[in-house]
Amino acid sequence: MIEINELFKELANELSTEGKQVGNTREILNKQFVLNDLENNVLTLKCRHNAMLYAIGELIWYWSGRNDVDFIDHFSKFWRNISDDGKTANSAYGYIIKYKHGFDQLECVINELKRNPDSRRAIININTPSMYRMVTRDTQCTMFLHYYIRDNKLCSTATMRSNDFIKGLTFDITYFTELQKYIAHRLGLECGSYTHFDTSFHTYDSDRELVDKILNETEEVKVKYHTELLWNKEFLDKVIDKVDNHWIDKKDFEQYCIDIGLIEYFE
Repeated sequence: MIEINELFKELANELSTEGKQVGNTREILNKQFVLNDLENNVLTLKCRHNAMLYAIGELIWYWSGRNDVDFIDHFSKFWRNISDDGKTANSAYGYIIKYKHGFDQLECVINELKRNPDSRRAIININTPSMYRMVTRDTQCTMFLHYYIRDNKLCSTATMRSNDFIKGLTFDITYFTELQKYIAHRLGLECGSYTHFDTSFHTYDSDRELVDKILNETEEVKVKYHTELLWNKEFLDKVIDKVDNHWIDKKDFEQYCIDIGLIEYFE
């Protein structure tokens, strides 16, 4: 059964050996892969460990349903740099799912699968029609997330128009599988497979050194991320309050996450 660290090493190898040069990227078209082990859904390769605190910050931001860049700015300036108005993000997936369309798409998926376990209609739409798609600095890479029950397990498929290996997939896969785990929990089911499909799967030339590091990495950080704690609103609110009102720096926030059990290092 493939796990996330092994998967990323395989993908790094494919991009290096099979990717075709397109502009300033190496690209594989119509790439699909399957992840079966969702228990540990955060990358723990040593060369990517510094980036994983951002993954936790992004997960908290998404789970809160917010789209302000002030919150995520604590973890990375990336979102403010691509924001059209300097205040909000078009690709804040949690906001899109919970609030953008006037209803909670996540709850609709859960209700649909409760109503009909054989349903093929349990879909969360991320990228929706917009006349500004060609001019915005931030258009959603994800098209939709599809949830379906097979063999009494909740499976899912993410369909992407575009996905950057380093700055996109590293974090997308954590959030998308976290959604799957949460929905399965609400339905009283185990998780099945997670399938990921990219029309354009690529890595930027500026990140080639990091791709090589992933490919050749032999060490893993001994850490466990208890991301399921964020499903509890009271717990989530406390973490959000820490970021909003008591932020010092990333090192302090990491220690806070250790203290509350969100991050656990072990020997």
